[in-house]
Amino acid sequence: MSEEFEFERVSIVGTGLVGCSMAALLKGWAVANEVVGVDIDSSNLDAAKRLGFVDRTFSDHSRGIMGAGAIILAVPLDEIFKVMDTIGKDVRPGAVITCTAGTTSRMRKQLVRHVRSAENFVPAYPMIHEKASGPASASPAVLDGKRCLLMDKDPIPEKTFEKAKILWEKIGMQTVALDSESFEALIAGGELWPQVISMVAAKLAARSNWAESDNTLSHWFEAVSAPAEIGRQHQLYASRICALCDEFAEEMVDMKRRLGCTISSGITVDDD
Repeated sequence: MSEEFEFERVSIVGTGLVGCSMAALLKGWAVANEVVGVDIDSSNLDAAKRLGFVDRTFSDHSRGIMGAGAIILAVPLDEIFKVMDTIGKDVRPGAVITCTAGTTSRMRKQLVRHVRSAENFVPAYPMIHEKASGPASASPAVLDGKRCLLMDKDPIPEKTFEKAKILWEKIGMQTVALDSESFEALIAGGELWPQVISMVAAKLAARSNWAESDNTLSHWFEAVSAPAEIGRQHQLYASRICALCDEFAEEMVDMKRRLGCTISSGITVDDD
């Protein structure tokens, strides 16, 4: 390996906004000698190559990750298991694998049971909130300087964790190491909780005709969407989301008591 580069080859599975933004940083900070883009979406691969984010592209996952010293899974959470099952046997011994989706501890344990190379899998979650998507919207600014949560502690090997930490920090991100429980709680609370509340509020508004008039509330509800991936992620973080919903309900009941509310909303709330 050249002394100039931390990793000779890094493969990024998923060449959308986050994957290509990571590729831009890997090349910009000279972290990798070669950045390989892997995706089943040929239009994403073509754009990633044309825009100069990656050096080579592959639609075949197994071929795309061969020889890589680091593999980044920039795919939705519900695709992690399928991708790992596909590439597992072809991962180079000692290669570190990380992700951008915030894989849960439970899911990682399942991966390790089924895919041997998953022992070197370090769940990660870059804390960004971008509405844009696709390679055309990618840039170093999407990730540079942002925080990235990393799952630490057993059973992740210390050397593997350090490799992942180096990878994220070398591209200019601020890493925050967390135990598995805190990692999952922060992701579910910080990312999915507001979306779930918005989705539920919009459904209640439609059912109760709250937003019939042309006002700020109606415009907000109209803007709320519930893409399929949010529903799938909700299932993966169901326990934490349910706990947050319980806390929310308790706070709302307490606020109702303090305000002395007597107006019925059409929803039964047990004050006892």
